[in-house]
Amino acid sequence: MSKKYFYLIFIDYNRAKTQQNAKYIKENILIKILIATHSHLSSALKDAVELICGESQHIEIMSLYHETSIEEFTQAVAKTIETSIKQGESVLALVDIYGASPFKACALSSKNIDPENYRIISGVNLPMAIEAVMSRHLTLNELYVSVLQTGKESIKEFFNELK
Repeated sequence: MSKKYFYLIFIDYNRAKTQQNAKYIKENILIKILIATHSHLSSALKDAVELICGESQHIEIMSLYHETSIEEFTQAVAKTIETSIKQGESVLALVDIYGASPFKACALSSKNIDPENYRIISGVNLPMAIEAVMSRHLTLNELYVSVLQTGKESIKEFFNELK
């Protein structure tokens, strides 16, 4: 068998294996990614993630605007989280600012939820959101650790990196 055909078979095998893994993840891994932020940030992050990773039905966005009351926003977040948990999903909530209203809404929703099924991470950025979507094959505990690490490692200053 020539090298050329070997590589084609190898590539086809890997492509098939990747498609099988993607199908398995889509059907069996039940982690909802909730992005809750001020204004349009959550929708912009979702759009960017889907541009890079492809469309995902596992991302839910919640946006807090001036015209939305904190109570309405908190109730909507709680309903989204409760629905996901009742459907057997775990939830990883990515919020913009620790202690701000989207964070508080997610934190208030955690009262009766087992931490094994729900995690909240603040300081969301695009690399973290991508990591969350691309690593949904992990357990929730593994996923949140991976997303935290990605967030920390993705913040760099150009000239310091040149040294």
